[in-house]
Amino acid sequence: MEKRRVTVKTSPCPNCGAMGSLRRIVWGLPAQAIDLEKFAIGGCCIPENPPELACTECPWSGHRGHLLSREPDINTHSDSDT
Repeated sequence: MEKRRVTVKTSPCPNCGAMGSLRRIVWGLPAQAIDLEKFAIGGCCIPENPPELACTECPWSGHRGHLLSREPDINTHSDSDT
């Protein structure tokens, strides 16, 4: 079985399914401007188990492992719908 690398750019949001909406979260107080096309601001107070990624289209935030466990939906309808 071939292992595929899951990338933030090509993965849909596990919550809303939006493509291209995931950003890596930057925690703490950045010393320079942050590119919001690549990153999301997490805040200055870093939680105990901080999420790595955030969606720009919905309130989801989580870890890269959530992307690995989600299989893409290949069926858009069932046979009983026809």
